[in-house]
Amino acid sequence: MLSNPYRHPAVLARMAATLDTLSPGRVIVGLGAGGSDADAVAFGMRWPPAAQRIDALAEAAQVMRILWGDGGSFSGRWYQLRDAPAYRGAARVADLPILIGGHGPRLLRTAARHADLCNIGFDLSASQWCQLGPVLAADARQAGRAPGSPVLTHNATVLLGSDEAHFSRLLSAWASRRGLSEESARHKLRHSLAGTPQQVRERLRALQVAGVSWTFLLFDNARDLAGLRLFAEAVIPEL
Repeated sequence: MLSNPYRHPAVLARMAATLDTLSPGRVIVGLGAGGSDADAVAFGMRWPPAAQRIDALAEAAQVMRILWGDGGSFSGRWYQLRDAPAYRGAARVADLPILIGGHGPRLLRTAARHADLCNIGFDLSASQWCQLGPVLAADARQAGRAPGSPVLTHNATVLLGSDEAHFSRLLSAWASRRGLSEESARHKLRHSLAGTPQQVRERLRALQVAGVSWTFLLFDNARDLAGLRLFAEAVIPEL
């Protein structure tokens, strides 16, 4: 996820178009309103209130789509274009997907109106998605978006054991690294993809029923190839 205040959308649009050519055609532009005022202070950047940053994010998405399309002009509070040329030459520049992530009703409305994909927080439960999905869909319909826009994406912590005993050992180590009791760790991971392959598959199916189409897997240690392999072999084929 890129913090929108750090770059003018024309610069980011050019970067994305170039990377899309190099990939080829695999870029998803993840964009947020920015959440760290400490970074802004460190780099001497202006840091408007959250509502203004979210409004600027909405304008940025529109500016980038203009530049990825036929080019043109845009007159907003935060950004302006005057007969700007289109960015040509990328593998699929007119169709570059924008993923907007963040929290709160204002951000959700922006995602519903301007994003191809929406991402909200970490380890939400299926019941939370059942509540949020219709809200996003209603805002999207009001904005004249096509049904199914935006696509719901989910961030999931993964802690996968081959059986209950293996998972208990992994959980104990996970808790110890964070200074938590095992009970607190279980509570913290209650909506994550933590458990045995069967338990993880059940949670993924519940997310799918709740309307989630994509799940981003956040392994505790990506260098632990055994955990990655176990997920690939024991979870994915059953889905």
